[in-house]
Amino acid sequence: MFPYEVFNMEQFSTVPPRFRAESWGDMKNRPDDHRPELKEFFGLVGARIIKGGDIAAYIPSADLVTMPDFRRFNDADSFYGTLAHELVHWSGHERRMERDLTGRFGDQRYAMEELIAELGSAFVMAVLGTSGQLKEGHAAYIQSWIKVLKNDHNAVYSAASHAQRAADYLTVAGAPPVVDELSSRDIGYRDGPVMYFDRVTVGLHTLVVAIGVNIDGQKQLLGVELDDEDANCEPPSATRLLKRLLKRGLSSKLRRLFVTGSSPVLREAIRTVFGNNPVIQRCRASFIREVVAGLSSTGIDTKDDALSGKNLSKMIREAFGLGHDEGKKFLRELSDELRILGAPATAEMLEASLPELFVVDELELHKALRKSLSTTHVIRQAKVGLRHQICGIPWTKDGEIVVKWAVASFLASEKKFRRVAGWDDLATLWTRLNGVTASLGSVADSGA
Repeated sequence: MFPYEVFNMEQFSTVPPRFRAESWGDMKNRPDDHRPELKEFFGLVGARIIKGGDIAAYIPSADLVTMPDFRRFNDADSFYGTLAHELVHWSGHERRMERDLTGRFGDQRYAMEELIAELGSAFVMAVLGTSGQLKEGHAAYIQSWIKVLKNDHNAVYSAASHAQRAADYLTVAGAPPVVDELSSRDIGYRDGPVMYFDRVTVGLHTLVVAIGVNIDGQKQLLGVELDDEDANCEPPSATRLLKRLLKRGLSSKLRRLFVTGSSPVLREAIRTVFGNNPVIQRCRASFIREVVAGLSSTGIDTKDDALSGKNLSKMIREAFGLGHDEGKKFLRELSDELRILGAPATAEMLEASLPELFVVDELELHKALRKSLSTTHVIRQAKVGLRHQICGIPWTKDGEIVVKWAVASFLASEKKFRRVAGWDDLATLWTRLNGVTASLGSVADSGA
């Protein structure tokens, strides 16, 4: 037991406002929605939060957060800073960031997790433009942190890294529901002759992305779906995405050019939704990567070989510049050569892909437009910007959060999208695909 000398408030000449009796009385009667932006943010995170009692804690076994009543805190920053601390713990659940939450008070794992939570809380509150405070009992926490830092000089870097990932997760979780915003877009009036359709990998997850091009060459994000190809779900994610686009106004009667990645699942989904004879152009860049990877896996690819990866890429690109007849002839000869060299699987894949590699040439489009419509670069280019924005998101197992952040990032990239090169020839493409006057008015008049 320790004795303390205490003083009456009246004995002090200056007292911080939050310690004044009248201020505390006001706080006791103040509703918890006087900071609506914070209340809205934490309400969107999606955690199960139970208010009441006198302990702020995250309970991993029940996957829930307990918080004392708002009126028991000195101010809003203290309440929401503490809530952010507990939600950083919540983010570490095995279904989210999968951190080790098995520590007990006093051991090193517990101290490390508390350091992560305190840093993560500071990061989240900084993003929200406010400040938090250390949890009560902070002296005990600091003592345990000192012990951790003495045992591991890199602990603070590791804790900061995990804290940033958790803060990123919470920042995305508490953001406005952009997926619903995208899903509510009526895309019928912006329907056009081209759709880029490909898969991209984001951390632990793969996404299916659709970007449309209207008659004026403007690009817009149509949809993003979490890919579950490995889970053998029915219908596959690519098919689900296309069907949702139809419900949002995309016409199934008009023919369009689909520019797809290398996955056969994408092309199968297009055939399932739009019929057995769709107009599909394979992405040439992904095709080259696939051929080079196939050749490399055979073990016959060497730096001195005329068919090394670099030379093979160059030859295929040159074939694409020859036009559909000469280009197909060249690639058939290359296929025969690969078969002789002992790469029959690569040769068969190359030959089977020929019909979908020269579609833009057969349509006799302008050279600039052919180049624009022979690759899904627009999706992969947007993904590069996505990588710089997602920070800690690749480490989460929560696929819905990945989709939410991907949609937000693609929508941000959409504002910077330029018209496709050679866009003024899209009217010609529209006419050749549908046999109608290529204008928005005629599309409406056609009954589609």
